[in-house]
Amino acid sequence: MSKSIRGGVPICFPQFGRTSDKVSPQHGWARLNPWTVASETPTSVTLTISSVSPSCTSGRPDDGHWPANSTCPFAVTLSLTVTLTSTGSLDYSLKITNDLDTTAPYQCLLHNYFQFDFSKDQIEGLENYSCIDTQPRGSEGTGMSYFTQGPDPITLDGEVDRIFHPPQDKPSVLVKLKSSSKTCTISCSAKSGSGSIPVSAVVWNPYISKAKGMGDFDDEGYKNMVCIEPGIIDGQRVLLGKEEVVIEQVIEIE
Repeated sequence: MSKSIRGGVPICFPQFGRTSDKVSPQHGWARLNPWTVASETPTSVTLTISSVSPSCTSGRPDDGHWPANSTCPFAVTLSLTVTLTSTGSLDYSLKITNDLDTTAPYQCLLHNYFQFDFSKDQIEGLENYSCIDTQPRGSEGTGMSYFTQGPDPITLDGEVDRIFHPPQDKPSVLVKLKSSSKTCTISCSAKSGSGSIPVSAVVWNPYISKAKGMGDFDDEGYKNMVCIEPGIIDGQRVLLGKEEVVIEQVIEIE
């Protein structure tokens, strides 16, 4: 597999975006390779993937593989359990386990795609977050901008690619997508043996030009979607030897 599915909840790991050497694929290898069904019930499924599995250790680096005949630099296992609860929520539990005694750098993000009316719906819950707006704004149209998100709901009026890092008193994130008829709530937290890990969030919509430039995306698709992507992306974190990190997400419709 050389392309991720554009929909659902792709797992971005072990990095968000590109690595500095530009060799590894955008958002890492976890979303580009097949996962194994470890167990399933009528209401849940557990999927696993390892960085040293055969599917990840042959082929081209830009397709999500380690180079042929090379040694994988670390051994990390991901285990994702998705559960449909009796109340109708979708619960995600992602375990990231370092299988070696040596350290392993990582970032991880849940790349959720949601139905969203571009012209009417609003996003709430990110007030007081530190925002990095990666899209050029203003008359000059160059560079990124940095600001603290205010109390007003976020609305979309063009291409959006913003990274929100939490204030110190909000290690977990809770975002609401609000329309005239319903509210979709996305909550996410992360922890390791040493305590909670701050969760950031990305808001993304490609708008007109990027939508037309993506071969696997409808030209008008930007009008009906938004990505809300919580995860651990504030800097480059390190998994200690044998450490396990757990990211938990709940999606509910009110």
